[in-house]
Amino acid sequence: MPRKYPDEFRHRAVALVRAGQSVTKTASDLGITDTCLYGWVRQDRIDGGEIPGTTTGELRELRKARRRIRELEGEVEILRRANAMLGDHARRPKRIHPVIDVLTDAGFSVQRCCTVLVVTPQGYYAYRRRPLSPTKMRREWLTALIAEVHADSRGTYGARRVRAELTKARGIHVSLNLVTLLMHNAGIAGLPGPAKVQRITGTPSADDLVERKFARSALDELWVTDITEHRTREGKVYCLANNRAFDISTD
Repeated sequence: MPRKYPDEFRHRAVALVRAGQSVTKTASDLGITDTCLYGWVRQDRIDGGEIPGTTTGELRELRKARRRIRELEGEVEILRRANAMLGDHARRPKRIHPVIDVLTDAGFSVQRCCTVLVVTPQGYYAYRRRPLSPTKMRREWLTALIAEVHADSRGTYGARRVRAELTKARGIHVSLNLVTLLMHNAGIAGLPGPAKVQRITGTPSADDLVERKFARSALDELWVTDITEHRTREGKVYCLANNRAFDISTD
């Protein structure tokens, strides 16, 4: 990072060059580089209107504007991450304080997080000093177990299977709603299951190509096919049945 020199020091160096002293000697006497001093002299000429360019005052305004833009971008990022963690939950301090824990771990300052999320730093630090409640301790313990079960399943288990593993295999009594909530808060999700087809009663699933007229006067005029799925220990087996419909009426 370039060293910042006082304005008085810079003005003195430029004045020496303006008085006729060479840039090389002035830079050597003051312990700065020739390039740095050339830049100061050029900027002084811009400020005096001798050559075109951005003045020192304009540069300060630009730096100030860029700094404010960075601050606003940081505030937007804080709000984006907070909204993702809070979701539709009420924005009460007891829900916001844990979010600030995550944001400060990501590098944001406590003061800025509290300002953007409209909570007091005093309240946040009081929350940090407060001992964990039994409910919160149990939830943190359950979250660690849920993460372990989910990892053992290679990331495939959803809330229902995780709860089944906890209750049946490990003897831990926990509700499905709580497992779902803890997995959501921890960003843990299983693989999606098979798509569920909602059947509409009274609505045909395919066109009636024969208009319910199954009687035929001879063989091979109408074929009916059905595929049935059977579950076996070796996997799924499919049974295909073909029926030839014909007229069985008698004279």
